[in-house]
Amino acid sequence: MLGRLTDRGLTRLVHEHGLLPESVLDDAGLSPEHMAPTTLAEELKAFREWLWETPSKKTRRLRAASTVLNTANRVRDILLESCGFRYPEDIDGTRVRAFLEDLERTPDDASPSEKTSRANGARVKARAIKQFTSWIVTERRRLSNDPLGALVVGAQEPNRLKATLTDEEVFRLIETTEASTETYRRMDGPARALLYDLSLGCGLRLREAAFLRRDECLNLDESEWDGTMEPQIQLRDREFVKNKSSRRPVPIPHDLARRLAARFRELGAASWLLFPRVGASFLGHLTPTSRSGLPWLGFFLRDLQAASIGTLTERGVVKSDGCKIVFHSLRATYGKRLACCVPMAEVSGFMRHSSIETTARFYTVYGISEKARSIELLPPTRRQQSSGMGTEQATARLS
Repeated sequence: MLGRLTDRGLTRLVHEHGLLPESVLDDAGLSPEHMAPTTLAEELKAFREWLWETPSKKTRRLRAASTVLNTANRVRDILLESCGFRYPEDIDGTRVRAFLEDLERTPDDASPSEKTSRANGARVKARAIKQFTSWIVTERRRLSNDPLGALVVGAQEPNRLKATLTDEEVFRLIETTEASTETYRRMDGPARALLYDLSLGCGLRLREAAFLRRDECLNLDESEWDGTMEPQIQLRDREFVKNKSSRRPVPIPHDLARRLAARFRELGAASWLLFPRVGASFLGHLTPTSRSGLPWLGFFLRDLQAASIGTLTERGVVKSDGCKIVFHSLRATYGKRLACCVPMAEVSGFMRHSSIETTARFYTVYGISEKARSIELLPPTRRQQSSGMGTEQATARLS
């Protein structure tokens, strides 16, 4: 009899109706404790306790109280109240997807900001309930398959994509900023151009560049560059470094190293920060765990406008493809330029990613021109009398 019952039917017989006595469970090799089901409300309570006690995989820190409560409330509002599910076995991915699509739908005359807000709200709710169902499968073992494993709500918004700059846009940004006579946040044009160069030439994140110290810039003396000693950046401050892999040494291009040395000579021995005024303002606006950057980084937007890069909208400076340009776009540009000329494993090392999967996910989407240049490096399939390039020569070019 038990062999023909589904998990949902067996759960209802045990929990709601009490139709299966202990003798029947014993004959089937099941104990009452093993078969004792829990409702979604009870599972949600256990899920909330798990969120409190388990560090986040992303930050490796315990979650904030607001994060735990917001996640639990989103799960309760959608699965229990809106969809009316009572048991984990009742969760239907089709009904959940239909509800979230209705939540995301906006009138035709809605403003772009309202459409973006609704789409982001639906995406956040989908992420919360997918985290809950994944927890039920992996931690509680209540379900064999995640009912919401294939749930995808809305396409990724353009402002969430990694915008990058072309070579011409990079030239215009640096040249225009260096020639600027405007001073923003007590930073003149050359200082701002050096800040951009650190991200474009070394891949530094905003908070890493803003707190770059004198003792973290190694071998800046040009007379020591003999092949065994090269200029590099070694980040040491744990408070403002993203993770352990971010403390890997970062090579510095020779031209940028000369400008860094000149900057430190200009500041004098008393200054241990490369951008002392930026660092002081950073402390007042950014917590060590924040990833949002500087909320007052208006000078970057002004420099983009002065270089005629992108279009200023209510979302910020946006390129023609809809991608929003932020300071992190400079680091993304550094990664894209590397990915066009060196192997992916080396790109991951230069970017200081914790895994090569992160690098492959964000820096393998090239345009057709980059693909054409890369494919030309492969050895030919037929003998070429004109060039004579074989596998050894092609391997040397690839390396």
